[in-house]
Amino acid sequence: MKIRGIQSHFKTVDAVCAGQRAALNLSSISHTDIERGDVLVSTDLDSASKSAAVYFEFLDSMKKPVKNHSLLKLHHMTDETTVRVAFIDIKEALPGAKTFGQIKLKEPMIIMRGDRFVLRDTSVNATIGGGRVLLSYAEKVLKSSKKFSDTADVLMQYNILNSQDNKSVLLAILSAQFSVDTHTIRLMMNISENELNGIMRSSTGEITLIEGLLILNENIKDYEQLIVNIINKYHKDVPGDIGINEEYIMKEVRSLPPNAPIGGHGPAPAGFKHGPEVRSLSTILKAIMNGLISSGKVVKTGNVFYLSSYRPEAKGAGKEVEDSVLSVFSDKEINLVKKEDILKSCLSFKKEDIEKGLQFLLKRGEIIRVAEDSYTSRYMLDEIKNKLAASIAEKGKIKAAEFRDILGCGRKFAIELLEYFDKERFTLRSGDYRVLRKAVKT
Repeated sequence: MKIRGIQSHFKTVDAVCAGQRAALNLSSISHTDIERGDVLVSTDLDSASKSAAVYFEFLDSMKKPVKNHSLLKLHHMTDETTVRVAFIDIKEALPGAKTFGQIKLKEPMIIMRGDRFVLRDTSVNATIGGGRVLLSYAEKVLKSSKKFSDTADVLMQYNILNSQDNKSVLLAILSAQFSVDTHTIRLMMNISENELNGIMRSSTGEITLIEGLLILNENIKDYEQLIVNIINKYHKDVPGDIGINEEYIMKEVRSLPPNAPIGGHGPAPAGFKHGPEVRSLSTILKAIMNGLISSGKVVKTGNVFYLSSYRPEAKGAGKEVEDSVLSVFSDKEINLVKKEDILKSCLSFKKEDIEKGLQFLLKRGEIIRVAEDSYTSRYMLDEIKNKLAASIAEKGKIKAAEFRDILGCGRKFAIELLEYFDKERFTLRSGDYRVLRKAVKT
């Protein structure tokens, strides 16, 4: 839709501002498609608001108090709808009362921060007051108001929303919600993209932007500590295992009840108490984990995370099982071991303990799975890899049969090893031959 022309009091003008009467010539729309209450907005404003944080002002002439959670008629510009009012610190509003609260609209409406509205009581057919919008699209954060433990905290937040200090307003929103995307923030605060960018520049060190999501730096630090605590607790609980995967960390964070201590290291971050959306939580946690890796606090191997200071060491019965499993690979001859061979050689232990020990050794890299049910030790694999590299360096390429003869093993074993090195991008298959990938020019 485009504006083809603007008139004000029968005169053609280039622009109009708030408070001016105007007629617009619109393209691509019929006058029959427009109804009373419709609002012309930019394409950036892509949804209506269902609730708002507001400042109420009731008339001295009001005949009776307005009870909390009453249904009233709200008039805004040329539109109207039924709203339920909720006061913050009073049970009922007396004549002349001025107080903070919320409105929940029966029908979504374009009602923005700074807009004025009128309230009528239909039971007495009278105007009883009105107010001003402090924060639109409040359904995005109102569910988080429980974060503030008492009325004084809530009133402090509302006083900030009632100010013209946009930086403080932004910080207040983010203190009540784990994260908010930049588009929603601009709608809530009724500001342009340039204005938001200016606020963010003045908030360096306090707010971080991650994948279009704004989050307080203090929340990031809380989550950094939380992730470190989760990993550290796992190290203490399972000393023989190298670490945990990303899915485990995500699950642990989401399963935490409010204020749950993690391994005796304090409560969960404040933002988590109010259930951040799965998408935003996952996005931010991944960014935080990457930050921990960059800082050197956490190490990632494959999909396994562990603290850089941690050295896995099995103890007690777990060590006995692992030693027994490793003994199966002590044969100096080049061969691949099947799980059945491991189970038969460790009959003095339970099957589940043997499999658990094998998994720990695999994660630590002491045992390598070459194929679906073929294993070898890291020491043996390195020896095989060196022989393969030396042979290809000498000849330029190698066939599976030649590799088999070098190792003195069966053909199936040789092919499994070559396919493993292909997957690891050490070698590249070219017809019947293998060449070293680093020697291939791309």
